[in-house]
Amino acid sequence: MELRDIQKELETASSRVEDAFSFLHIEEKRAELDGLDAQAAAPDFWNDADTAQAVSKKAANLRATIEDYERAAALLEDAQTAMELAGDDAAFAEEAAAA
Repeated sequence: MELRDIQKELETASSRVEDAFSFLHIEEKRAELDGLDAQAAAPDFWNDADTAQAVSKKAANLRATIEDYERAAALLEDAQTAMELAGDDAAFAEEAAAA
C-alpha cells in the first residue's frame, strides 16, 4: 500500500470517527455521565438501592460507549501521527505501510 493510499484511508477513517461522534451523541453522553456521577457522589445515593443500581448501570453503559469512541479517536490520531512521520522518513514509511 502506498502512502497516498494510506492517506486516503485515514481521511475516510477520520470522517467516520467524526460521524460517530455525532451519531453516538458523545457530547450529550458526557454531560449525562457528569450528572450521574454527581448523583452518585451524593451522601444519600445508596439510600434507595434500586435507583442507585439503575443510575450506576446507566453510568457504566455511558462510560463504556464514551471510552470506545475515545479509543477509536486515539487510534486514528496515532495513525495520523505515524503518517506524518512517514512523510518525513522513507524507512518509516515502508514500516507504516507494512503495518
